[in-house]
Amino acid sequence: MKRRTTMPSLPPGPRYLIAQLPNVFTPPIVVFSLTYLARSQLHISLPTWLVALAYLLSWPIAFTALVQWHDYTNARRARASGAVMPPEIAHRWPGSIDLLRRVFALDKTRYMIHSLLEWAEEYGTVYNFRVMFEDRIMTTEPEYIKMMLATDFCHYEKGTFVHRVQAYVQNTDKLLGPLINDQLNTLLGQGVFNSDGMFRSLPCEAPADPPSFTGEMWKYAHNSLACDICQRIAESCYTVRFHRTMTRPFFSRDRITHFDIFDRHAEHALDKMADRLRQGIPVDWQDVVSRFTLDSATEFLFGKDVRSLDAPLPYPSTVAPPTPPRVHPADRCVRAFEAALEATSVRGRFLQSWPLFEFWGDRVKKYLRTIDELVDPIVENALKSRAEKINAGIVSNESKEQVRDDETLLEHLAKFTNDPKDIKDEILNILIAGRDTTACTLTFAVYALAEHPDVLKRLRTEVMSVVGPSGRPTYEHVREMKYMRAFINEVLRLWPPVPVNSRCSIEPMTWKSIKPGQPDYYIPPRTRCLYSVLIMHRRKDLWGPDAMNFDPDRFLDDRVQKYLVTNPFIFLPFNAGPRICLGQQFAYNEVSFMLVRLLQRFSSIALRQEAHPAAMPPPGVEFSPFAVDGREKVWMRSHLTAYAKNGLWIAMNEAVQE
Repeated sequence: MKRRTTMPSLPPGPRYLIAQLPNVFTPPIVVFSLTYLARSQLHISLPTWLVALAYLLSWPIAFTALVQWHDYTNARRARASGAVMPPEIAHRWPGSIDLLRRVFALDKTRYMIHSLLEWAEEYGTVYNFRVMFEDRIMTTEPEYIKMMLATDFCHYEKGTFVHRVQAYVQNTDKLLGPLINDQLNTLLGQGVFNSDGMFRSLPCEAPADPPSFTGEMWKYAHNSLACDICQRIAESCYTVRFHRTMTRPFFSRDRITHFDIFDRHAEHALDKMADRLRQGIPVDWQDVVSRFTLDSATEFLFGKDVRSLDAPLPYPSTVAPPTPPRVHPADRCVRAFEAALEATSVRGRFLQSWPLFEFWGDRVKKYLRTIDELVDPIVENALKSRAEKINAGIVSNESKEQVRDDETLLEHLAKFTNDPKDIKDEILNILIAGRDTTACTLTFAVYALAEHPDVLKRLRTEVMSVVGPSGRPTYEHVREMKYMRAFINEVLRLWPPVPVNSRCSIEPMTWKSIKPGQPDYYIPPRTRCLYSVLIMHRRKDLWGPDAMNFDPDRFLDDRVQKYLVTNPFIFLPFNAGPRICLGQQFAYNEVSFMLVRLLQRFSSIALRQEAHPAAMPPPGVEFSPFAVDGREKVWMRSHLTAYAKNGLWIAMNEAVQE
């Protein structure tokens, strides 16, 4: 694929305002036309102060009229379909500014989803959290989530350029919409997290490659839009096509059951932990597993790891390090990536208006330079190696779709494009999926073990029985350990790696009533629809009266039949439908492997958050009515994925080998 050239771009704020110029100029143009008509045709000379006031008030009046028209149109369409708009969260100030300020303020001292849980209790399982005059529908109802992810999948999108073009061509909307693509684009580009992987709503099948992008779709676009947009459609089609088809072969059973990568990095991580713990100093387990998953993921993707485990482990704030800490290049990249994720997540609170809050500079872009320093050389070397092989005739007869046993995903992507940005977008997306989500699960798994010694003892007994005190876990071992799988599922239920997710409606939708006395809900077109699996996983009406208690046995006893089998969409840690996580089994294997090695080596785990006071949750979090087991001792936060704020500090006792 031809390499794209990048042009200097305006800061987010001016770029956003330029896009709004038609809306900015239309009201004063109308005032000018009316005053000119009054003077020239009706011979009425209006006072200067009145004309000036009319110009000044034209913007707020026009904006208010537009908002009121939008609300009236939605209400009328809802009535026509026999439905109602979801109830709107009460607020006093225009644009829900007071609500946003309250959420931002409480976010610093309360449980992560406290506000969402309160609203769910007050307004039900569907409500409208309207921000800056944009509807944002929130639901925790499994039936509606099922519709978005599976049964009505074709009517919802992540937010790609292709569907915006289609909406524009069909005159159903402008080439702008409340879509999440632009909010995530700085960091994730057109990777798998930020693109729609199917051409379900296009008038023809997607092409195999951009050069062959002809036929009805090309004609359809060419006759309706400018040629430069046609080219962007072609590039977008090419990008979204290979996301899942390119990565799927790398999550086959043959590849995900080769545990050599896990074994090397798990041993390295546990050795470093053991050395630190022997000094009587607590360890940040979240930091350790973040390095473990980063090194494992980069070796799996690139063929060589970034060796983040070579860097010294951090010390708790109550312990002075013996030497000044050395900043490892991989550490710099990880910190920049986490900061970029935090900045990206803030944009989601403002929807389309986010550029106004980053007016003169993209807050995410400034972190990308550090990420590029690590990733760019790896991508460039892969492309260079590919070009050398082609010149030498080594891969001239090799099929693009063919995957060698020793081939990495990076090498495979280099077959399909020589654009380093396309490749980097994809691998950064896969890194989030392969590193952050697994690190989250391992972090809260050990937190659960520290809080439930009886569960730790039972899980360790199973490990000793199936694998032994020193044996290397195999795929067969992982399948045999039923309690291990139940334990991981319970961790994923109470601390899902992606607590809140979203889709955007492509066209008007009606969510049918699922309970007596509940109305049908009307969902306007191009509306962001959020869903929280974290809240859904903790609903007592779905999981039973003990839903807020950590209990792995719920995945083994009759509660499985009573709750989960009858309604499988109440448990969605890996998403569902056509976009279900490709690496689901890979994640189970990696988490299981690391936990086996951990329990072989250590016999007890104790939480030591007091060693690093910044990691201790404030009272509003610790004693939240929505806390697991009635008390939360880590501060759960989320950007794109969940994590424990300022780490999970633990002490462990090494097992006595008999």
